[in-house]
Amino acid sequence: MLNEASFHTIATLAANENGEAEIELGLGDFHVLARFCDRWAECDVRGEELTVLQLMPVHSGDTEWRTADYRAPVDYPVNPAPLTAEQKKERKRVREMCASIREARKMGVDAGEIAAFLALDDDPCRRALVETLTDKDHRDVTAEILTAHFDHLPPRGGDVSEADYWRHVACPRIELEPLTPWREPLKNVLREQGVNDADEVFALLQRELAYSEENTYANLVTPPADSWAARRGSERSARLLAVAMLRTLGIPAYLSVLDGEPTWYQGGKWHFCREEAGGVLKVSGEGAVYRQNWTLAHREDTGWKLMQCGGEELILPAGQYRVITSVRLPNGNQLAAWREISLADREQKEIDLLLREYAVSDMLCSRELVKMPAMTLAGEWVEDICRMDGRVSLLLWCEEGGEPTEHILLEMMELQGSFCALPLNIVFLLRNAESLRQATLTAAAEQLGAVCLIPEDWEYDLEQTSRHLTCDPDTPPLAVLCGKDGSAVYGMSGYSVGAAQLLLRIAEYVAVK
Repeated sequence: MLNEASFHTIATLAANENGEAEIELGLGDFHVLARFCDRWAECDVRGEELTVLQLMPVHSGDTEWRTADYRAPVDYPVNPAPLTAEQKKERKRVREMCASIREARKMGVDAGEIAAFLALDDDPCRRALVETLTDKDHRDVTAEILTAHFDHLPPRGGDVSEADYWRHVACPRIELEPLTPWREPLKNVLREQGVNDADEVFALLQRELAYSEENTYANLVTPPADSWAARRGSERSARLLAVAMLRTLGIPAYLSVLDGEPTWYQGGKWHFCREEAGGVLKVSGEGAVYRQNWTLAHREDTGWKLMQCGGEELILPAGQYRVITSVRLPNGNQLAAWREISLADREQKEIDLLLREYAVSDMLCSRELVKMPAMTLAGEWVEDICRMDGRVSLLLWCEEGGEPTEHILLEMMELQGSFCALPLNIVFLLRNAESLRQATLTAAAEQLGAVCLIPEDWEYDLEQTSRHLTCDPDTPPLAVLCGKDGSAVYGMSGYSVGAAQLLLRIAEYVAVK
């Protein structure tokens, strides 16, 4: 399934004695890779279409860009049970309580855990260990876990720099696994097994562990000490365990950002699992963000392996690679392109990413919205803010004083003439009447001729509408364009430069249809 500009495996099937395999999938477009020995074939599967694949010898060499559109399923009407006034009141209470607990945890509890660890003595190495953690670790780590690592830190070797020691030996964090106290149990294992260097670590794991990707979740890992105790798990868990064991021995080690394999420092140099020579691939493309709108995969015997890379100049092992780009539209559809590249040892190649362009019509969706009532400043009820007078409406959930809201309102005022020339309802949805005390909001409402309404439950309507339109409910303002029939045709949350110009462009297109 195409996501983050790469194909993610959602199912792997083995054919029966007749060469047949069958699966029932949900709605939408899928990509299929079929493989038998050294032959394979790929194709897209769309709805009820019948596609015939011919298994061929694996191709090597460069190809031109090819394109394909991946369509999201058509939206279904959403008819949630309406909340009573009492339920809305209770929901608001619970949300406020949860927000309070979350803030207390971020600001108090975990800060207390780190403070408790630092207060145990005046050793400056305590602070150095804390500084190896990520911001998220600061909210999740406990004094107990920090102490377990601190008490079993190996000494720094003479040829290991201080920076490498703290970053690649002392740090309890290897990748994205949960932090656990793995250092002492692994130290005991290595001592019992008589393991003292990197070669012996890899020989031990090769001899003792049985790793398989079957019946494992790709995004879940077994923590290092538990992985050794179980003697089985995923290959990702095996790589984490290898790095943890190397660090336990005082050998700097980390997982390569390129292929996720262990990299370690020993004998005065860095070692890689893949020691063969490679080539250089230079990648360029305006607005390109790795694992957002482009990715690179390496062809292996079992299929394509996503590379954990990024940047503009990549040093890669020789082999066959596939570059995929994807532009995701607001309606969920994706405009993809891909090409293959063969890279030889000491070869250098350059590639300009093809990020496909799209028209305004490509950005539109059609999502039914539930009836949302609101009150005018005069105290009169509007039964449905999406369907007021048969015209196109631009609904804007405004967070008064919030910087993103300020920016989009200022941009809209700069385009006042163009907005006001359209047969368009501009509707500001406010928390309460006090919101209009904010100067920018008041000025925008006056200049744009906006209708100011107060929803029955501002937070609830914002969250429900955001999630239905795959927008972020935690980054207001939320802007929603509703067609003449009241259905949502476009939504955006937060602010980016040019947001008002984009809303105007889409509103012009929809209003004159």
